[in-house]
Amino acid sequence: MSDSIWCKLRIGGEIKKSLIPGLLKNLKIDTGDTITFEDFTQGDLFKLENEHSGQFTETERFLEKNNISFARNSDGNYEYLAELRIFIPQVVNVAFPLDPSGDVVMPAEKLRQMIDSISAVTFETAAVHINSEKPYVKEFALHLLNGGDQLSYLKVHLDDLVPPEVPTLPPLKIITRSKK
Repeated sequence: MSDSIWCKLRIGGEIKKSLIPGLLKNLKIDTGDTITFEDFTQGDLFKLENEHSGQFTETERFLEKNNISFARNSDGNYEYLAELRIFIPQVVNVAFPLDPSGDVVMPAEKLRQMIDSISAVTFETAAVHINSEKPYVKEFALHLLNGGDQLSYLKVHLDDLVPPEVPTLPPLKIITRSKK
């Protein structure tokens, strides 16, 4: 039997009224519970907390397929890190590992490699380091030899490492008829 993991699902944005039965069907598959849409609509979002597998696998697949915005937070356990997953159609579709306090975790190894490279290689020593066994040191040495500087190197690599600012979910809006 698998361990229970707490998770919270929030749904926002536009949702066609005709899709709500399918949403509820998928929520039942994921949670084992019969859920009514109105009971979990709070303010401008649909919010559901549950303790089961840590994800709403079928529901998330349904929401993505139908371009419905959602965010899911899951606790971690001995096997998985806590996670924040956000899907907003044509805006963002990402999952971030979280630490126990809910902050996004950045990969320390890549940061360490950047620090090591900048500490070891200077403009004056770059030519010596292009044959380094450490690929990240070699990459930085080549960057310097090609006219780059430390700041531009850091910017490019930090842009890859640091998670983007995550937009908030748009308010929930039930669409009862097709737009023309």
